[in-house]
Amino acid sequence: MSTCCIGHTVYVIAVVMVVLALPVGCAKVNSERTDALPTDTSLPTNTPIPSTETPSKEEGKASPEAQPGENTFPSPNGSAGGTIAFTSNRDGDYDIYVMKSDGSDLRQLTDNRGTEGYAARTPDGTRIAFYAYSDMTTWSIYIMDDNGSNQQRLTSNEGTRDSAPAWSPDGKRVAFGSERDDSYQIWVMSADGSDKRQVGPVSGGGPDWSPDGTQIAFHSEGEGDSEICVIHVDGTKQQQLTENDAADWWPTWSPDGTQIAFMSNRDGNWEIYVMKIDGNGQRRLTNNNSEDRMPAWSPKGTQIVFCSNRDGNYEIYLMNADSSNQRRLTNNSAQDIQPAWLP
Repeated sequence: MSTCCIGHTVYVIAVVMVVLALPVGCAKVNSERTDALPTDTSLPTNTPIPSTETPSKEEGKASPEAQPGENTFPSPNGSAGGTIAFTSNRDGDYDIYVMKSDGSDLRQLTDNRGTEGYAARTPDGTRIAFYAYSDMTTWSIYIMDDNGSNQQRLTSNEGTRDSAPAWSPDGKRVAFGSERDDSYQIWVMSADGSDKRQVGPVSGGGPDWSPDGTQIAFHSEGEGDSEICVIHVDGTKQQQLTENDAADWWPTWSPDGTQIAFMSNRDGNWEIYVMKIDGNGQRRLTNNNSEDRMPAWSPKGTQIVFCSNRDGNYEIYLMNADSSNQRRLTNNSAQDIQPAWLP
């Protein structure tokens, strides 16, 4: 394993949707590649994202009650329990929804003007962190109660785009990705929004805490391809876990701390992969001609939820941790993305 570089090289590319590109980090230059360009905080190109034009909602008009789509796939056998949160534009703009891990009991948690997404619940299950914005200039981290009430803003830097929050195992801190000062960074703050600090002089996004709370996994780019790296929370001992000419994104630790799932386009399109925490034993879990993205482990580590457009548009899917029994949980004409398993 090689050690992540820590420079401040700026990797700027003009795209139609300009969002976090996560430069500087662990890889080599390939100026001709565009498929790894993110279009939303921690998402590569072609992932459906909120539009720069926020749909308006009629004053005083309540959103229709969320109804689960007709599921043409078998319900999960041996469901791992808990609830699954995801982002969907089925109500006109992007909001946060939750459902049981068998796809039933769908509920809408946010219904604001603008965009909300990247839901992450505290280990005790009482609060949810998320990002929100009404334009492409300023994105902020919020928290709310588990039922969607009592929404509070934790970050509010004008012109800064903060997103992809992740709770520490003890529920006392929140890590998040932030685009500021022409670079893409990992930050940590206390659960009340105080004591904000950057984690090391690195650029990256999609942070996820190790189960023991000592490290943060993230995806980082050097002057080109993105790689999966880990860093201690104090900013020391950076380590690169992947090394190839493709893009590796969105790492997520297994609950027992022995594996990291991630997405990669190394085989021509985005698929879900898994590896040991030292980077060894990398293997592909999905294998199709569509795009499989953003894995998240079940609380017991027996299943993985992800989003895929294999049936025409992005829906939420579930599979066993060994890649077996892949099945769809949502079924509608909207885009369902950014899944997260909530304890």
